Amino acid sequence: MLKYKHHPALLMWCVGNEWAMEASNFRVYDEVNRLAALVHELDPDHPVATVISPDSERAIWLVQERCPSIDVLALNSYALTEKLPQFLKKGGWEKPYLISEYGAQAYWETPVTPWKAPIEPTSQQKYDYVKKFYRQYIGSQPPNCLGSYLFYWGFKQEETHTWFNVFDDQGRATSLVDAMQQLWSGKQPQLKVPEIQTLLIDGKASPYQSYTVSSGVHQAQLLTNASKGDTLTYYWEIKRRAQFSADYAGTPMPSLKGLIPIPNRLSISFKLPTKPGAYRLFAYAYDRHRHVSSANFAFEVKPSGSASD
Repeated sequence: MLKYKHHPALLMWCVGNEWAMEASNFRVYDEVNRLAALVHELDPDHPVATVISPDSERAIWLVQERCPSIDVLALNSYALTEKLPQFLKKGGWEKPYLISEYGAQAYWETPVTPWKAPIEPTSQQKYDYVKKFYRQYIGSQPPNCLGSYLFYWGFKQEETHTWFNVFDDQGRATSLVDAMQQLWSGKQPQLKVPEIQTLLIDGKASPYQSYTVSSGVHQAQLLTNASKGDTLTYYWEIKRRAQFSADYAGTPMPSLKGLIPIPNRLSISFKLPTKPGAYRLFAYAYDRHRHVSSANFAFEVKPSGSASD
């Protein structure tokens, strides 16, 4: 049990973030322990944590074995949160832990297209997933768990600019704000975020599609649901798919111009980019109360003459 002058929720030091991922030199664990011991020397009144991504019990066991100065193990776990009890047990971790990152299914956890583009859940799917996930694995108050932090990524590009965001670039709230209000306070919001029920492409609810450059103009439509008496507005844009690492930066990918003649309607027509490659069509629904919902459609453009999937 932690014994410090102040409650650990008031102040906790943290040494490192996801440093153990694929670490092949075990001395990195010794260095983390050395730094944690130094923090204890400088401030003996507060606990020291470290953050790892628990892809297996291996990293947990190594922290337990080689980092005795670590008081709290923080875990960026996402869908792996459901496996934490077995990972912690097999790894021999008996001290407190906390879930330092969780949220909607991450892009490395979802199904992918034939060209390996992760399929992003809609805002509504993220809302449903996080509520169920939280109640089952966090709200159930697992033993030794000090608490959890919903991942707040702002509007930063990572696979897409909408995947992890809780607010958009204008500060409009997504459905995750509604979800957390309900989970943390037990109270329903007075005005709910618009619900995107389905994104239709050429009349079909398909999350992805392959086209050839010469395949013409296509149609897209949102099926939405708003709070009673509310009015929704819409916006659509097409972006090139972000390339892993190189495009994962602070600024979202730019929109491609001239592909959507009228981008602010519930139903739109769009042309394909002329350059072969991977793209996404993004759709946004806004209400009058600074709420936003989003969905996107992954597609690839193949050179003329290629077989369509």
